[in-house]
Amino acid sequence: MALKPFVNVKCPCCGEILEVDVEKERVSAHRKGPHLDADRKKGEDDLATALRNRQQAEARAKDQFNAAAEKVKKGESELDRLFREAQKKVKDQGDSFDDASIRKRWD
Repeated sequence: MALKPFVNVKCPCCGEILEVDVEKERVSAHRKGPHLDADRKKGEDDLATALRNRQQAEARAKDQFNAAAEKVKKGESELDRLFREAQKKVKDQGDSFDDASIRKRWD
């Protein structure tokens, strides 16, 4: 199956449509995506719209990262709590796990 000579890709930063020449592996053309016109505020030019979109995307990425970091932190604290409970449970069972009883089991 032959590859298409050109592939259209949406830029994740500015949202423009990039036309990529597959054989040369280069961008051969670009055009504005329809969303830039919809996103544009009154009196705002294309660059300002793209910059604002980029800043919003960056803010969303930071928020997602912070949420993931918080989830990991909560998971660590939960594991710490479970470990302390297990330690307490072993301690409450008595000295059945002291060195002497372990040595007797191995001898």
